[in-house]
Amino acid sequence: MVKTREVRLPPEIVQAVSAESPPSEAVLLATVDERSYPHFALLSYGEMILAEGRLHLFVHGGSRTAAFLTRGGRCTLAFAGERGVFYVKGEAFECLRAESVAVFRIESLEVERDLPAPGEGGAAVISGIRFTMSEDSRARRAELRSRIRRLLQSSTI
Repeated sequence: MVKTREVRLPPEIVQAVSAESPPSEAVLLATVDERSYPHFALLSYGEMILAEGRLHLFVHGGSRTAAFLTRGGRCTLAFAGERGVFYVKGEAFECLRAESVAVFRIESLEVERDLPAPGEGGAAVISGIRFTMSEDSRARRAELRSRIRRLLQSSTI
């Protein structure tokens, strides 16, 4: 795979995170657990928000993922799709608790794009991890996302 580095989110990710109706694709979040092993969580695009040009994500406040983000801070988000894989590396800072979720701002972004290299036998990523969600769950998630977005916009965080 050929890797290229950037410091800003690629337009594909900005568009997906900003969409009113985010794609039904999972994003892999990697953190580090208390024993220094990688810990993975699956997020949906609906659990991410762009506010004032900054990437935010929210997870259940009592989850191990929230604890690992609070304790260690460093994380990597893997966005996989037909245009390759983007690895967004950064540091997470808890900026808000709302209802039962912890909201983290991701800073110091470094973005790597992983594409098939010549000679890799035509291997290519054709899709990411997809999921389905009931309309009721999707509506509740959208409402929570909207409330968090309003809180982020009204705060000085």
